Amino acid sequence: VHGLTSSDEHPQACCELCRQPVAKKPDTLTHLSAEKMVAKSDPRLGFRAVLDSTIALAVWLQIELAEPWQPWLADIRSRLGNIMRADALGEPLGCQAIVGLSDEDLHRLSHQPLRYLDHDHLVPEASHGRDAALLNLLRTKVRETETVAAQVFITRSFEVLRPDILQALNRLSSTVYVMMILSVTKKPLTVKQIQQRLGETQ
Repeated sequence: VHGLTSSDEHPQACCELCRQPVAKKPDTLTHLSAEKMVAKSDPRLGFRAVLDSTIALAVWLQIELAEPWQPWLADIRSRLGNIMRADALGEPLGCQAIVGLSDEDLHRLSHQPLRYLDHDHLVPEASHGRDAALLNLLRTKVRETETVAAQVFITRSFEVLRPDILQALNRLSSTVYVMMILSVTKKPLTVKQIQQRLGETQ
C-alpha cells in the first residue's frame, strides 16, 4: 500500500513528454503521479522537494520544542502532509484548523498581534531565545515553499492553478509567526483565551 495515495495498485506509468509507457524507470525520470513520469528537472518536483524538507523541519521541531507547542506542530505537520497528498493526487485541499483556529482566525492574529496577543509585531533577534529562533526557521521554510509553489501554480497569464495550496501555505506562515509572538510574550494566552478574544471582536 502506497504511503501517500493509500492505493494497493501499481498502475502503468507513462512519460509525460512522449506519452509512452515506461517499462524501466531511468535515473533521470521519476513519478509525478501514479500514472505519469517526468524529468527530475520538472518544477513541480522542485516544489515537492521543498515541501518535503519543510515537513522534515516540522518533525525536527516536534522533537526539539517543549510540550506546549506539540499540538500546534502536530497540526502543522498534518497540514503539510495533506498539501503533499492533494498535489500528488490532484485533489482539492480541504479546510483544516490549527489547534482549533481557522484560516481567518490565523490571518487576523498575524496581522493584529497587539490587539489579540498582547504583543506587537517582531523582527527576529537572538534575545528572543531558542524557541523563537527555531520557529523562525520553520516560518522562513514555509515562506520559501510558498514562493516555489507560486512559481509552479501561477501561470504567465496570472492564472492561479492551485489557490487552495497557495492559501494553505500562506496561512501556515501566519501560524508559525503567531507561535513566535506567543513564544516571546511574558504571559502568553492559551488557545481558549485567544478564541475568546477573537469572538469578542467579531
